[in-house]
Amino acid sequence: MRKENTDTFDWTSHIAELGDRPALTDPWEQELVAAIIRHVPKTENPRILEIGCSNGRWLNWFKDEYGGEAHGVDNNPAGSAFVPNFHLSDARQLPFSDGWFDIVFSFGLVEHFPTRTERLRLVREHARVTKPGTGIVIILIPNLDISLDRYYIKLYYDWRRGYKHYVVTARELKRAFRESGLIDVAFQWNGWIVPSLARILLGHLKKYLPRPAVAIETLCERRLKRRLPPTRWTAQNILLISRKSAGGDEM
Repeated sequence: MRKENTDTFDWTSHIAELGDRPALTDPWEQELVAAIIRHVPKTENPRILEIGCSNGRWLNWFKDEYGGEAHGVDNNPAGSAFVPNFHLSDARQLPFSDGWFDIVFSFGLVEHFPTRTERLRLVREHARVTKPGTGIVIILIPNLDISLDRYYIKLYYDWRRGYKHYVVTARELKRAFRESGLIDVAFQWNGWIVPSLARILLGHLKKYLPRPAVAIETLCERRLKRRLPPTRWTAQNILLISRKSAGGDEM
């Protein structure tokens, strides 16, 4: 297997293949959406920002669900063809005034920065542009601390495709939130990896033995997922939803 060079990777084609909305078929997507709807209140005409927006598929979901004015930031210009209010910028130095957004989120971004100092700076930028008192910050990162998913990401993405993921623990992320003046609203281990792996295997099995595959799939959906919820050992992601404190950057 050849390792791809990210300097020549065709981001435009990659982004175009993602679809304009999240599929919401994987357990982690369904749990993420349920948590957001449960903990993020709807307000009139909110300003929403996605940092690391890619093609804006999650930004489109937020726009559909919450309305308002949606903006996307990315350091790769490929997303400009898909995101109407696209801003080409470094996520650590956002081109917005303090407290301008009601909802600020990033999914799968923080773990690409190699040092704690950079990651703290990134979280602080999330908080800086969020409205004090009522604004919400949402960050989702892969669980690379003690997780089965760590090996998939390291082997497939880092080694085969040439991406870089760095271990960010739940403790580090929570501390960065506190130091940025963000008050915890909800924390959860997101996405039990076993159903996701089962879905991949069953997809192949359906080609040859469709009826047994459907029976196994039903068993997984009805029983395994309910009886064995995500833990730090098996969760795919870490999800943290917080509110910007009214006092500013420091609590």
